[in-house]
Amino acid sequence: MRILLVGSSGTIGRYLISKLSEKNEIIGASRNHPENQVDIENENSIRVLLEKNKNVNAIICCAGEAKWRPLDELSSQDFILGFQSKLMGQINLVRYASKLLKAPASILLTSGILAERPVHGSTIASTINGALHSFVKSASKEIHPGIRINVICPGLIQDSYEKYKDFFPGFQPVSMDNLLQGYQKALSGSMTGKVIEVF
Repeated sequence: MRILLVGSSGTIGRYLISKLSEKNEIIGASRNHPENQVDIENENSIRVLLEKNKNVNAIICCAGEAKWRPLDELSSQDFILGFQSKLMGQINLVRYASKLLKAPASILLTSGILAERPVHGSTIASTINGALHSFVKSASKEIHPGIRINVICPGLIQDSYEKYKDFFPGFQPVSMDNLLQGYQKALSGSMTGKVIEVF
């Protein structure tokens, strides 16, 4: 399978490349990638990337950022920046990919456990993740029948546990192997419009 992986320089992206490349051809893309540079916040940048790499069987996106801060300290601009990055970045990826990919194909987005289990300071991230779930469920009914779209919803992953554990008291880390299985399940299955929880 030929897979375009957007967000290849992040924690999840690097791990997916190391494992999925054993049996697939992986094309990495990120903000600083030497060959496939993409700014997920820039609609034209997404369009250029996809036109350059439209002959793929699947697209995985694990890119996008959102600010962590208590609600009473957040500004409208903080919300807008998060929406433009992790939410609209992934939505625009789907919009353009659905026009360029040849069926059968699969698109996998990435949300997170905060959609279901918010914590202090996660208002923006929780809102974005929940919106991604609703988007995938709805878009799957309108996208080309031969193109599947799903969203992986991971918990606090093992490789980020030490960095973020103080924000997630009482949460058990998800092994990277279990996370990989979630992506593999969506890539090889027939499901569409699903939120695949890995936590």
